[in-house]
Amino acid sequence: MHLMDAPVIPVSPLRVPIFRNVWLASLFSNFGSLIQSVGAAWLMLEMTQRADMVALVQTSIALPVVLFSLLGGAIADGLDRRRVMLAAQGFMLVVSVALALCAWQGLLTPWLLLAFTFLIGCGGSFNAPAWQASVQDMVTRPQLPIRKVNASSSHGVSRPCQAQSASATDTTSMKPCAASITR
Repeated sequence: MHLMDAPVIPVSPLRVPIFRNVWLASLFSNFGSLIQSVGAAWLMLEMTQRADMVALVQTSIALPVVLFSLLGGAIADGLDRRRVMLAAQGFMLVVSVALALCAWQGLLTPWLLLAFTFLIGCGGSFNAPAWQASVQDMVTRPQLPIRKVNASSSHGVSRPCQAQSASATDTTSMKPCAASITR
């Protein structure tokens, strides 16, 4: 039986090695971004004890998606998606290292934390459209509707782990580390 003639079942895109590898990488990346979100909010609470500042952490993570995802999608359609993802991931890595260094050196202020989380969110707003658009190149046409569910499910699968990871970490030693983990 040829790959195009194979019956399409919900897990069939995961049988394609490239899709499976990228999906698993995305799963771990999404898990890391959720840990970063929890760590940043937690660190902000420790620094300020103000609910409005903690809410601004979530805003600084989500606002770049609203502002830049359309542009990120246009760039992903016009340029090599792999390079767009690598550039976005590289940018988020540099910002995360800077965040970690500032946190470990005691230089991190609430506004600097917000700036770092905003910049990480900016990287994510360029990475996500390129990832979503590139997935269609990894599976056969009959698998496309199922791959859409599977591709976005890596984010949903990593969500339940967020609460477990937050409750399992030692709050005094892990907050700067968790705040620096990127997507």
